[in-house]
Amino acid sequence: MSAVSHPILVDPAARALAGAQLELSYAPELFPRLQDLAVTPVGEVVVCAAFAKDPHGQVVVELRLQAQLNMMCQTCLQTLTQNLQQQTVVAPVFNDAAAEKVNRDYDAVLLDENGELNLDTVIEDELILALPQVPKHVDGPCAERLNQALQTDADLVADDKPNPFAVLEKLQAEQTKTGKSK
Repeated sequence: MSAVSHPILVDPAARALAGAQLELSYAPELFPRLQDLAVTPVGEVVVCAAFAKDPHGQVVVELRLQAQLNMMCQTCLQTLTQNLQQQTVVAPVFNDAAAEKVNRDYDAVLLDENGELNLDTVIEDELILALPQVPKHVDGPCAERLNQALQTDADLVADDKPNPFAVLEKLQAEQTKTGKSK
């Protein structure tokens, strides 16, 4: 596995012909958009990129990403460490028209004017897409407090509110009695 400290531009078509596979380790500083989202990678981001052609001749890149990220829990506002594993297949294309023709199972990504793919940008995009919309602790004191609060709210709602249809039930019962007595 090689450590990456600069952007990587690759020719996916040439690598697909060779059946190339890259195993890379990225330093956290290479992902500024993640840092803008208050997400900080802990340690290195490990990436495996396998280049191939699908049965229809489309060049594809299978990406497997592993990262450990620090985020802010939206329940307790404390640091939350999230282990992230993402697997996706991207299809490099030259323009939007070609992107529309790509198999639905693939994510289309645009190549630059030289037919090269900026692997760093694609990896950062995939990391951002894999982030939870609302990061929160799954277990621990934060999750327990939230569950207790939700249960308490549900109990209060169930106990304090009278049935709004109770009056209608009473009227219906009275009409049934008076209707039967006629």
